[in-house]
Order: sequence, then structure tokens, then C-alpha cells
Amino acid sequence: LAEIIDHPKPEIVKYTVRIIDYCLQICNRDQCLSSIVEMISNTPIFDKMLETITKEKNYCRAIVDYLSIFARIMFCDINIFNNLMKHFGQKCEPPQESILTPMIQTYIDRIDTIGHPKVRKLVGLALSNVMPILNQNTIDLLQGIFVVITDILTEVIESGKKE
Repeated sequence: LAEIIDHPKPEIVKYTVRIIDYCLQICNRDQCLSSIVEMISNTPIFDKMLETITKEKNYCRAIVDYLSIFARIMFCDINIFNNLMKHFGQKCEPPQESILTPMIQTYIDRIDTIGHPKVRKLVGLALSNVMPILNQNTIDLLQGIFVVITDILTEVIESGKKE
């Protein structure tokens, strides 16, 4: 998976991300999410995803797919997500305490590029999990989080589906 996660063909990336997402869902159900996240963290998969998310400024289907993976982790267990952001913060040049703030800001900035309703709902639910861990340094993100959640809720209500 690590070798094809950043493949130039979007359909290959999509199916690779789908495999990872299914693994995360199954592991969350079976209560082994921390194990699978740790295992993936020991490969270049998350590194490649984060590099694409942070460096690519234009719309890119891969970014939407990668954001959905991190949203799944955030939704399933915010503490695992927070620890992951701290881990990758330490790998930055220069090292940072965490990349939580820029990652959440990325979701806020890129929500309009996420077109699939299920992924948008996942992101909205995931961002609602972030609110309890916000601190003085990240509280400024609250307004953007509320805007995203409100937009997604409005879409759900307008579509008539109350999933």
C-alpha cells in the first residue's frame, strides 16, 4: 500500500484509500484501531498523505481521499488522532508540538472540495469530536468548525435524509 498510495492515477489512489478506510472501520469495531494506526504510522503511508495534503494547493482528488482517512481516525478516536498529529509534528522541520491546528484548518479550508455527501458527513462528525480537545492555541478554529458543521447539517436537512 505504501508504494501505491501516491500513484499518479486517481482511481488507484481511490481504491487504496478505500482499503485503508475499511481496515480502520473494522479495527474500530473490533477495538484495535490504535494497533492499525500504529502499524500504518510505521510505514510511509501517512507521511505521503500528509505531504500531499500540505503541499498541494490546487484541487486534487487524492487530497479529498486522504482527508477522509484522517477524518475516519478523528471520528473513531480523537485521542488517537491527536497523538498522531503530535507524532507528525515532531517529524516536521523544524519540529512542532503538534500539527493539529494546521490539519483542522485544512479541513475548514477544503470542505468545499469534498463533494461526496457521506464523506462530508464524516468530516462534520469528526470535527465535532475535536471541540473537546481545543485549547487556548486552537480555540480560534471553533468558528470555522461551527461553519462547516452547520453547512453539512443544512445539506442533510435539505436532502431529506436524516442518516
